[in-house]
Amino acid sequence: MGAFVLAALTLQAAEPDDAAIRRFAALLARPATRARGIDRLSHLDPQALRRLGEVDPAIMKAAEENVSLRHSYGPPRLFSLDGREEDLEDILGRLERASGLAFHRTALPRGMKVSLRLEDATILESLSELGRAGSFLILGVEGARIYLQPGVPAARPRAFHGPVMIELERISRRTRLGFDATTRDFWLRLALWWEPRVLPLDGPLACVVTRAVDDQGRSLLSDAPPAAQARVDAYPRAGHAMATVEGLRPPAADALSMTVEGYVELRFPARVELAAFEKPGVVERPGVRIELKSFAAAEAGGTLAEIRLRFDDRARAAEHRPAAADVALEGEDSTMGPRPALTAPEVKEHEVEFGVRAPSRRFEDVARVVVRVPEGVVVKRVPFRFDEVDLK
Repeated sequence: MGAFVLAALTLQAAEPDDAAIRRFAALLARPATRARGIDRLSHLDPQALRRLGEVDPAIMKAAEENVSLRHSYGPPRLFSLDGREEDLEDILGRLERASGLAFHRTALPRGMKVSLRLEDATILESLSELGRAGSFLILGVEGARIYLQPGVPAARPRAFHGPVMIELERISRRTRLGFDATTRDFWLRLALWWEPRVLPLDGPLACVVTRAVDDQGRSLLSDAPPAAQARVDAYPRAGHAMATVEGLRPPAADALSMTVEGYVELRFPARVELAAFEKPGVVERPGVRIELKSFAAAEAGGTLAEIRLRFDDRARAAEHRPAAADVALEGEDSTMGPRPALTAPEVKEHEVEFGVRAPSRRFEDVARVVVRVPEGVVVKRVPFRFDEVDLK
Protein backbone atom coordinates (compact mmCIF):
# COMPACT_ATOMS: atom_id res chain seq x y z
CA MET A 1 0.00 0.00 0.00
CA GLY A 2 3.01 2.30 0.05
CA ALA A 3 2.58 5.64 1.68
CA PHE A 4 -1.16 5.43 2.34
CA VAL A 5 -2.82 4.74 5.69
CA LEU A 6 -6.50 4.65 6.67
CA ALA A 7 -6.98 5.66 10.28
CA ALA A 8 -9.63 3.30 11.63
CA LEU A 9 -11.42 5.63 14.03
CA THR A 10 -15.20 5.53 13.86
CA LEU A 11 -17.97 5.95 16.39
CA GLN A 12 -18.93 2.33 15.80
CA ALA A 13 -15.46 0.98 16.63
CA ALA A 14 -15.51 -1.09 19.81
CA GLU A 15 -11.94 -0.13 20.75
CA PRO A 16 -10.77 3.13 19.15
CA ASP A 17 -7.02 3.48 18.74
CA ASP A 18 -5.69 4.90 22.04
CA ALA A 19 -2.52 6.16 20.34
CA ALA A 20 -4.62 8.19 17.91
CA ILE A 21 -6.77 9.53 20.74
CA ARG A 22 -3.66 10.71 22.58
CA ARG A 23 -2.34 12.22 19.34
CA PHE A 24 -5.55 14.19 18.88
CA ALA A 25 -5.52 15.26 22.52
CA ALA A 26 -1.95 16.57 22.10
CA LEU A 27 -3.24 19.00 19.49
CA LEU A 28 -5.12 20.85 22.23
CA ALA A 29 -1.87 22.06 23.80
CA ARG A 30 -0.99 24.41 20.91
CA PRO A 31 -3.19 27.39 19.98
CA ALA A 32 -2.52 26.79 16.27
CA THR A 33 -3.84 23.21 16.40
CA ARG A 34 -6.40 23.42 19.21
CA ALA A 35 -9.41 23.77 16.88
CA ARG A 36 -8.29 20.70 14.90
CA GLY A 37 -7.88 18.70 18.11
CA ILE A 38 -11.36 19.65 19.30
CA ASP A 39 -12.78 18.67 15.92
CA ARG A 40 -11.08 15.27 15.86
CA LEU A 41 -11.94 14.41 19.46
CA SER A 42 -15.58 15.46 19.10
CA HIS A 43 -16.16 12.67 16.55
CA LEU A 44 -15.02 9.90 18.91
CA ASP A 45 -17.19 7.71 21.09
CA PRO A 46 -17.71 9.52 24.43
CA GLN A 47 -16.76 6.29 26.23
CA ALA A 48 -13.38 6.33 24.45
CA LEU A 49 -12.89 9.99 25.33
CA ARG A 50 -13.31 9.22 29.02
CA ARG A 51 -10.16 7.11 28.87
CA LEU A 52 -8.27 10.40 28.59
CA GLY A 53 -9.35 11.29 32.12
CA GLU A 54 -10.82 14.75 32.56
CA VAL A 55 -12.19 15.98 29.22
CA ASP A 56 -13.17 19.52 28.26
CA PRO A 57 -16.99 19.64 28.75
CA ALA A 58 -17.41 21.37 25.37
CA ILE A 59 -15.66 18.46 23.60
CA MET A 60 -17.74 15.89 25.49
CA LYS A 61 -20.94 17.75 24.63
CA ALA A 62 -19.99 17.84 20.94
CA ALA A 63 -19.11 14.12 20.98
CA GLU A 64 -22.47 13.22 22.52
CA GLU A 65 -24.27 15.40 19.96
CA ASN A 66 -22.44 13.71 17.09
CA VAL A 67 -23.31 10.27 18.47
CA SER A 68 -27.00 11.25 18.49
CA LEU A 69 -26.69 12.21 14.80
CA ARG A 70 -24.70 9.16 13.68
CA HIS A 71 -27.54 8.11 11.34
CA SER A 72 -26.93 11.21 9.18
CA TYR A 73 -23.67 12.85 10.33
CA GLY A 74 -21.09 10.12 10.75
CA PRO A 75 -17.47 10.61 11.80
CA PRO A 76 -14.98 11.43 9.04
CA ARG A 77 -12.66 8.72 7.78
CA LEU A 78 -9.07 9.85 8.13
CA PHE A 79 -6.13 9.28 5.81
CA SER A 80 -2.39 9.92 5.85
CA LEU A 81 0.35 10.24 3.20
CA ASP A 82 4.03 10.22 4.11
CA GLY A 83 5.32 12.62 1.44
CA ARG A 84 6.92 10.14 -0.97
CA GLU A 85 6.44 10.74 -4.69
CA GLU A 86 3.72 8.51 -6.09
CA ASP A 87 1.47 8.21 -9.12
CA LEU A 88 -1.67 10.31 -8.59
CA GLU A 89 -3.88 7.60 -10.07
CA ASP A 90 -2.53 5.05 -7.57
CA ILE A 91 -3.23 7.36 -4.62
CA LEU A 92 -6.77 8.10 -5.80
CA GLY A 93 -7.42 4.38 -6.36
CA ARG A 94 -6.33 3.49 -2.81
CA LEU A 95 -8.34 6.37 -1.38
CA GLU A 96 -11.40 5.05 -3.24
CA ARG A 97 -11.00 1.52 -1.93
CA ALA A 98 -10.40 2.61 1.65
CA SER A 99 -13.28 5.11 1.72
CA GLY A 100 -15.85 3.05 -0.20
CA LEU A 101 -16.45 6.00 -2.54
CA ALA A 102 -15.94 6.44 -6.28
CA PHE A 103 -14.09 9.34 -7.92
CA HIS A 104 -15.28 10.26 -11.40
CA ARG A 105 -11.93 11.28 -12.92
CA THR A 106 -11.87 10.10 -16.53
CA ALA A 107 -10.58 13.48 -17.75
CA LEU A 108 -7.63 13.68 -15.34
CA PRO A 109 -4.18 13.31 -16.98
CA ARG A 110 -2.47 9.93 -16.57
CA GLY A 111 1.03 9.35 -15.28
CA MET A 112 1.20 12.43 -13.04
CA LYS A 113 3.46 12.11 -9.99
CA VAL A 114 2.73 13.96 -6.75
CA SER A 115 4.49 14.24 -3.41
CA LEU A 116 2.28 15.12 -0.47
CA ARG A 117 2.38 14.79 3.31
CA LEU A 118 -0.93 14.44 5.15
CA GLU A 119 -1.73 13.31 8.67
CA ASP A 120 -5.22 12.31 9.76
CA ALA A 121 -6.87 14.20 6.90
CA THR A 122 -10.53 13.80 5.91
CA ILE A 123 -11.59 12.79 2.41
CA LEU A 124 -12.34 16.39 1.43
CA GLU A 125 -9.03 17.60 2.90
CA SER A 126 -7.15 14.86 1.07
CA LEU A 127 -8.79 15.61 -2.28
CA SER A 128 -8.28 19.37 -1.81
CA GLU A 129 -4.56 18.95 -1.16
CA LEU A 130 -4.14 16.38 -3.92
CA GLY A 131 -5.94 18.80 -6.24
CA ARG A 132 -3.40 21.52 -5.50
CA ALA A 133 -0.58 19.09 -6.27
CA GLY A 134 -2.23 17.39 -9.25
CA SER A 135 -4.17 20.31 -10.78
CA PHE A 136 -7.76 19.17 -10.35
CA LEU A 137 -10.75 20.41 -8.42
CA ILE A 138 -13.87 18.94 -6.83
CA LEU A 139 -16.80 19.55 -9.16
CA GLY A 140 -19.60 17.93 -7.17
CA VAL A 141 -20.78 15.14 -4.89
CA GLU A 142 -23.67 12.82 -5.71
CA GLY A 143 -24.55 9.63 -3.89
CA ALA A 144 -21.31 7.75 -3.23
CA ARG A 145 -19.55 9.46 -6.14
CA ILE A 146 -17.30 12.54 -6.09
CA TYR A 147 -16.71 14.31 -9.42
CA LEU A 148 -13.19 15.58 -10.14
CA GLN A 149 -12.31 17.93 -12.98
CA PRO A 150 -8.95 19.03 -14.41
CA GLY A 151 -7.97 22.60 -13.63
CA VAL A 152 -6.02 24.76 -11.24
CA PRO A 153 -8.00 25.05 -7.97
CA ALA A 154 -8.77 28.57 -6.86
CA ALA A 155 -6.66 29.71 -3.92
CA ARG A 156 -9.64 30.14 -1.60
CA PRO A 157 -9.55 30.10 2.21
CA ARG A 158 -10.95 26.80 3.48
CA ALA A 159 -12.04 25.50 6.86
CA PHE A 160 -12.50 21.78 7.56
CA HIS A 161 -14.77 20.53 10.32
CA GLY A 162 -15.25 16.77 10.52
CA PRO A 163 -16.88 15.59 7.26
CA VAL A 164 -17.66 19.18 6.17
CA MET A 165 -15.60 21.75 4.24
CA ILE A 166 -16.41 25.49 4.11
CA GLU A 167 -14.84 27.74 1.46
CA LEU A 168 -14.80 31.51 1.43
CA GLU A 169 -15.62 31.54 -2.26
CA ARG A 170 -15.99 35.24 -2.94
CA ILE A 171 -15.62 38.70 -1.38
CA SER A 172 -17.41 41.51 -3.15
CA ARG A 173 -17.50 45.28 -2.73
CA ARG A 174 -20.07 47.25 -4.65
CA THR A 175 -20.57 51.01 -4.92
CA ARG A 176 -23.88 52.45 -6.11
CA LEU A 177 -24.09 56.04 -7.26
CA GLY A 178 -27.54 57.51 -6.77
CA PHE A 179 -29.03 60.97 -7.28
CA ASP A 180 -29.18 61.57 -3.53
CA ALA A 181 -26.39 59.43 -2.07
CA THR A 182 -23.63 56.93 -2.69
CA THR A 183 -24.05 53.53 -1.04
CA ARG A 184 -21.41 50.86 -0.55
CA ASP A 185 -22.16 47.17 -0.10
CA PHE A 186 -19.79 44.49 1.15
CA TRP A 187 -20.71 40.82 1.11
CA LEU A 188 -19.24 37.33 1.36
CA ARG A 189 -20.22 34.11 -0.37
CA LEU A 190 -19.50 30.81 1.35
CA ALA A 191 -19.53 27.40 -0.32
CA LEU A 192 -20.32 24.43 1.91
CA TRP A 193 -19.38 20.85 0.98
CA TRP A 194 -20.07 17.63 2.85
CA GLU A 195 -19.00 14.02 2.44
CA PRO A 196 -21.43 11.65 0.68
CA ARG A 197 -22.41 9.94 3.95
CA VAL A 198 -23.61 13.23 5.46
CA LEU A 199 -27.39 13.46 4.95
CA PRO A 200 -28.81 16.85 5.96
CA LEU A 201 -32.48 17.62 5.56
CA ASP A 202 -33.51 19.57 2.50
CA GLY A 203 -34.09 23.28 2.96
CA PRO A 204 -32.21 26.55 3.27
CA LEU A 205 -29.02 27.02 5.22
CA ALA A 206 -28.53 29.58 7.94
CA CYS A 207 -25.16 31.32 8.17
CA VAL A 208 -24.15 33.55 11.07
CA VAL A 209 -21.04 35.73 11.16
CA THR A 210 -20.08 36.33 14.78
CA ARG A 211 -16.88 38.32 14.18
CA ALA A 212 -15.48 40.22 11.21
CA VAL A 213 -12.59 42.65 11.66
CA ASP A 214 -10.04 44.23 9.33
CA ASP A 215 -6.28 44.19 9.93
CA GLN A 216 -6.58 47.28 12.14
CA GLY A 217 -9.12 45.59 14.43
CA ARG A 218 -12.09 47.60 13.11
CA SER A 219 -15.37 45.66 13.20
CA LEU A 220 -17.19 45.08 9.92
CA LEU A 221 -20.40 43.86 11.57
CA SER A 222 -23.51 45.95 11.16
CA ASP A 223 -25.95 46.38 14.01
CA ALA A 224 -28.64 44.39 12.23
CA PRO A 225 -27.25 42.50 9.23
CA PRO A 226 -29.83 40.66 7.09
CA ALA A 227 -29.95 36.89 7.29
CA ALA A 228 -27.76 34.91 4.90
CA GLN A 229 -29.42 33.90 1.66
CA ALA A 230 -28.73 30.25 0.85
CA ARG A 231 -28.85 28.50 -2.51
CA VAL A 232 -28.47 24.78 -3.13
CA ASP A 233 -27.16 23.92 -6.59
CA ALA A 234 -28.73 21.24 -8.78
CA TYR A 235 -27.11 18.00 -10.01
CA PRO A 236 -24.27 17.14 -9.94
CA ARG A 237 -23.68 19.41 -6.99
CA ALA A 238 -25.58 17.49 -4.32
CA GLY A 239 -23.43 17.62 -1.22
CA HIS A 240 -22.76 21.27 -1.98
CA ALA A 241 -24.56 24.48 -1.06
CA MET A 242 -23.85 28.20 -1.00
CA ALA A 243 -24.76 31.01 1.38
CA THR A 244 -24.35 34.73 0.78
CA VAL A 245 -23.74 36.94 3.81
CA GLU A 246 -24.80 40.54 3.23
CA GLY A 247 -25.06 43.62 5.40
CA LEU A 248 -21.39 43.88 6.43
CA ARG A 249 -19.70 47.25 6.71
CA PRO A 250 -17.20 47.89 3.91
CA PRO A 251 -13.57 47.82 5.07
CA ALA A 252 -11.69 51.11 5.20
CA ALA A 253 -9.65 52.07 2.14
CA ASP A 254 -6.37 51.30 3.94
CA ALA A 255 -7.42 47.78 5.03
CA LEU A 256 -5.29 45.02 3.50
CA SER A 257 -6.87 41.94 5.07
CA MET A 258 -9.69 40.77 7.30
CA THR A 259 -10.56 37.97 9.72
CA VAL A 260 -14.04 36.47 9.71
CA GLU A 261 -15.56 33.74 11.83
CA GLY A 262 -18.98 32.30 12.51
CA TYR A 263 -20.96 29.16 11.80
CA VAL A 264 -23.26 27.53 9.27
CA GLU A 265 -26.33 25.69 10.51
CA LEU A 266 -27.18 22.33 8.94
CA ARG A 267 -30.48 20.63 9.79
CA PHE A 268 -30.50 16.90 10.55
CA PRO A 269 -33.29 14.53 11.63
CA ALA A 270 -33.54 13.84 15.34
CA ARG A 271 -34.21 10.17 14.60
CA VAL A 272 -34.39 7.92 11.55
CA GLU A 273 -36.29 4.70 10.90
CA LEU A 274 -34.69 2.36 8.34
CA ALA A 275 -36.12 -0.54 6.37
CA ALA A 276 -34.24 -2.76 3.89
CA PHE A 277 -36.05 -4.76 1.19
CA GLU A 278 -34.81 -7.43 -1.21
CA LYS A 279 -38.27 -7.74 -2.75
CA PRO A 280 -41.67 -6.05 -2.30
CA GLY A 281 -42.94 -6.26 1.25
CA VAL A 282 -43.77 -4.41 4.46
CA VAL A 283 -41.67 -3.45 7.48
CA GLU A 284 -43.22 -2.08 10.68
CA ARG A 285 -41.29 0.62 12.53
CA PRO A 286 -42.32 2.77 15.51
CA GLY A 287 -44.86 5.27 14.24
CA VAL A 288 -44.64 4.26 10.57
CA ARG A 289 -45.40 1.31 8.29
CA ILE A 290 -42.92 1.17 5.38
CA GLU A 291 -43.97 -0.70 2.26
CA LEU A 292 -42.06 -1.43 -0.94
CA LYS A 293 -45.06 -1.81 -3.27
CA SER A 294 -43.12 -2.69 -6.43
CA PHE A 295 -39.54 -3.13 -7.55
CA ALA A 296 -38.75 -3.85 -11.21
CA ALA A 297 -36.66 -3.09 -14.27
CA ALA A 298 -37.75 -0.09 -16.34
CA GLU A 299 -38.56 -0.67 -20.03
CA ALA A 300 -36.14 2.05 -21.07
CA GLY A 301 -33.45 0.74 -18.73
CA GLY A 302 -32.68 1.32 -15.09
CA THR A 303 -34.74 0.48 -12.03
CA LEU A 304 -38.18 1.55 -10.82
CA ALA A 305 -39.75 1.23 -7.39
CA GLU A 306 -42.89 2.41 -5.61
CA ILE A 307 -42.94 3.13 -1.89
CA ARG A 308 -45.81 3.76 0.52
CA LEU A 309 -45.42 5.14 4.03
CA ARG A 310 -48.33 4.93 6.49
CA PHE A 311 -47.89 7.05 9.61
CA ASP A 312 -49.74 6.64 12.89
CA ASP A 313 -49.81 10.44 13.16
CA ARG A 314 -51.81 12.09 10.38
CA ALA A 315 -50.02 15.41 10.93
CA ARG A 316 -46.65 13.72 10.39
CA ALA A 317 -47.89 12.34 7.07
CA ALA A 318 -48.99 15.81 5.99
CA GLU A 319 -45.55 17.25 6.80
CA HIS A 320 -43.38 14.43 5.44
CA ARG A 321 -41.63 15.07 2.13
CA PRO A 322 -39.22 12.33 0.99
CA ALA A 323 -35.87 13.36 -0.48
CA ALA A 324 -33.43 11.57 -2.80
CA ALA A 325 -31.16 10.80 0.18
CA ASP A 326 -34.02 8.83 1.80
CA VAL A 327 -33.85 5.97 -0.72
CA ALA A 328 -30.76 3.92 -1.54
CA LEU A 329 -30.51 1.19 -4.17
CA GLU A 330 -27.67 -0.98 -2.92
CA GLY A 331 -25.67 -3.75 -4.56
CA GLU A 332 -22.35 -5.51 -4.26
CA ASP A 333 -20.74 -2.33 -5.54
CA SER A 334 -21.18 0.29 -2.80
CA THR A 335 -20.44 3.09 -5.28
CA MET A 336 -23.45 2.67 -7.54
CA GLY A 337 -23.55 6.20 -8.90
CA PRO A 338 -26.03 9.04 -8.39
CA ARG A 339 -28.96 8.84 -6.03
CA PRO A 340 -32.29 7.91 -7.62
CA ALA A 341 -34.88 10.52 -8.58
CA LEU A 342 -38.19 10.64 -6.70
CA THR A 343 -41.59 11.55 -8.08
CA ALA A 344 -43.74 14.13 -6.28
CA PRO A 345 -45.29 12.47 -3.22
CA GLU A 346 -49.03 11.84 -3.05
CA VAL A 347 -50.46 12.40 0.43
CA LYS A 348 -53.68 10.61 1.44
CA GLU A 349 -54.80 10.91 5.05
CA HIS A 350 -52.12 8.94 6.96
CA GLU A 351 -50.26 7.79 3.84
CA VAL A 352 -47.50 9.15 1.62
CA GLU A 353 -46.77 7.42 -1.71
CA PHE A 354 -43.97 8.19 -4.15
CA GLY A 355 -42.06 6.60 -7.01
CA VAL A 356 -38.34 6.00 -7.42
CA ARG A 357 -36.49 5.96 -10.74
CA ALA A 358 -32.79 5.19 -11.20
CA PRO A 359 -32.06 5.21 -14.96
CA SER A 360 -28.32 4.57 -14.47
CA ARG A 361 -28.70 1.43 -12.34
CA ARG A 362 -29.45 -1.94 -13.87
CA PHE A 363 -32.15 -3.85 -12.04
CA GLU A 364 -30.02 -7.01 -11.88
CA ASP A 365 -27.26 -5.08 -10.08
CA VAL A 366 -29.52 -3.86 -7.26
CA ALA A 367 -29.55 -6.27 -4.31
CA ARG A 368 -31.76 -4.28 -1.93
CA VAL A 369 -33.77 -1.10 -1.50
CA VAL A 370 -33.16 0.83 1.72
CA VAL A 371 -35.78 3.36 2.78
CA ARG A 372 -34.99 6.04 5.33
CA VAL A 373 -37.78 7.87 7.19
CA PRO A 374 -36.49 10.88 9.16
CA GLU A 375 -38.35 12.53 12.02
CA GLY A 376 -37.79 15.78 13.90
CA VAL A 377 -35.01 18.33 13.45
CA VAL A 378 -31.66 18.88 15.14
CA VAL A 379 -29.54 21.87 14.15
CA LYS A 380 -25.80 21.26 13.79
CA ARG A 381 -23.60 24.35 13.94
CA VAL A 382 -20.50 23.95 11.78
CA PRO A 383 -17.93 26.62 12.73
CA PHE A 384 -15.50 28.42 10.43
CA ARG A 385 -12.71 30.95 10.82
CA PHE A 386 -10.67 32.60 8.07
CA ASP A 387 -7.64 34.63 9.13
CA GLU A 388 -5.83 37.36 7.18
CA VAL A 389 -8.03 37.14 4.11
CA ASP A 390 -6.58 39.37 1.39
CA LEU A 391 -8.81 42.36 0.57
CA LYS A 392 -6.77 43.69 -2.34
